[in-house]
Amino acid sequence: MIPDLPPVEASLVEWAAEVCDATRVEVHFTGLSAAGDGPFTWGGDPCRARPDLRLHIDDRSLTVRPHLTVWVAVEVAAADIPAGGLVVSLPGEVPIEDLRGARVHGALVARGAISAGTPITAAVARVAPDAARDAEVTLVVQRGALQVGAPGRLLQEAHLGDRVRVINLATDVVLTGTLASTNTVLIP
Repeated sequence: MIPDLPPVEASLVEWAAEVCDATRVEVHFTGLSAAGDGPFTWGGDPCRARPDLRLHIDDRSLTVRPHLTVWVAVEVAAADIPAGGLVVSLPGEVPIEDLRGARVHGALVARGAISAGTPITAAVARVAPDAARDAEVTLVVQRGALQVGAPGRLLQEAHLGDRVRVINLATDVVLTGTLASTNTVLIP
């Protein structure tokens, strides 16, 4: 039980923390007067500020609309980051209602300017490309045992395995291939 909270609120905090994988839960209002000593069983989705929940006490069932703040651990921007800049983050804790988009991990770049302390989600950052636009690459054509290479330049940023447009620098012809490594494009 959580000290200094009525038993029904303490049970709500414990349940919501487990369901939402929360670091902490604050109950601002439950709308319940004395609900007894329990046992209390909760149902619904507590991972929002004003959820509709079901409270089961003994043989009774109530609809409860508490006001909660559910805090979760998430990476946040370590400093202000300009649009297109590499995201540098640190562990933080934010209300779940402040998260916009799915959490993303790995090497990230900012979609737009990001302020320090902003939660890092798909709404504000994207996975950094493996190769940048205008990067110099080797174009490789393979037919059986014969392999031919030529210098080329990417016309778009890309991730490994992406279909990409490239320009053959020897002929100025635009081709489409697959990014095989950060500096190699396979031409079919």
